[in-house]
Amino acid sequence: MQNRKSLKATLIATLFVASLSPQGSATSHLFFHNDSGASGMVDVYVNGNLLYSEISPDNHMVFPKTVEAGTHEFVVTRHKVAPGVKDLARKMLEVQYADQYTLKLGMKDDTLDPTEVTVSLDIRPR
Repeated sequence: MQNRKSLKATLIATLFVASLSPQGSATSHLFFHNDSGASGMVDVYVNGNLLYSEISPDNHMVFPKTVEAGTHEFVVTRHKVAPGVKDLARKMLEVQYADQYTLKLGMKDDTLDPTEVTVSLDIRPR
């Protein structure tokens, strides 16, 4: 009989602790800024998944997307072009928990030369 009481008490304590723990994984907010007039409409992929679609040139997204903390591959393509076909930019970037980021597509001299296209993260605390 004592074993049942001990088991019941352990289960209740475990459920209580689990209910206090944060649910889900650590995430951050990610905005996107297409700072290139020559790029045309672009799509943004994170780890192969479409995050933003049909972003106009010289446009800043005002609503963020949620991205898990960790290292991710960011790919920017022309609108409706699959990643790996003719990427405008591809970069591995580290996203930290509890930060707000702006992913920025920029080009040197506003010309569409894939060797000059850059993707960078601007970090801002929430």
